[in-house]
Amino acid sequence: MVEKRKYQELTFDLGTARTDEELEIRGDFILVEYLDGSASIKLDNPGHDAIDLTKVKQIKTSPEFFEKIYITNTAQSGKTLKLLIGGAASFTATSSESIGLYFDDEYTECAKVIAGSEYKDFIVMDNVSVDAGAVVTHTGIDISKFRTVTMLISTTGNCAVYIQFSDDNSNWYDLCDAAGTPYEYTVNNEKKAIGINDFAHYMRVVVKNNDSGSVTVRCVIEGQT
Repeated sequence: MVEKRKYQELTFDLGTARTDEELEIRGDFILVEYLDGSASIKLDNPGHDAIDLTKVKQIKTSPEFFEKIYITNTAQSGKTLKLLIGGAASFTATSSESIGLYFDDEYTECAKVIAGSEYKDFIVMDNVSVDAGAVVTHTGIDISKFRTVTMLISTTGNCAVYIQFSDDNSNWYDLCDAAGTPYEYTVNNEKKAIGINDFAHYMRVVVKNNDSGSVTVRCVIEGQT
């Protein structure tokens, strides 16, 4: 039986300025689900160094747990931060700049994060054209030997992206929140790095084109052994 780990989603309106705003919440990983502005976080003590969430998208403290987080951000009208916080999951701190390894050369900080680790990459969608309203589903990938998995994706239009898991590469279920609602990641003419907890033996990516015209999708699944 596959373990369904539970998350707590926290949403912050960045239109309100914060300086070390304290939240009491226990966990051993944090995933930046969405951020279209800038913000930083500290764990357990406001005297600790701040972690820039525009660069670090996943934070793992396992086997230790944090009990509090502290959020800092300037007032940014219309901007939002969403965090997924939970426990007993295999996440590591990962720089969003690692997406540059696959899409362009403008990023420089990825080596600081991936040095000393071995990664395997699967190009699951290589500039695939998706018609307006169409859905494209890639074949399953064996992720059973990876400690962490990251999806690196870019689109030329407005797409909804879903992640599915399977024990047998045949029967599939969605990656869901604690309420059982499938996570839908919006990728709208941009690049995103999305951290994934390896729930099962296989995973696959589903992309729906919500744009009025065809879009091009490139997607790489990166596994860390």
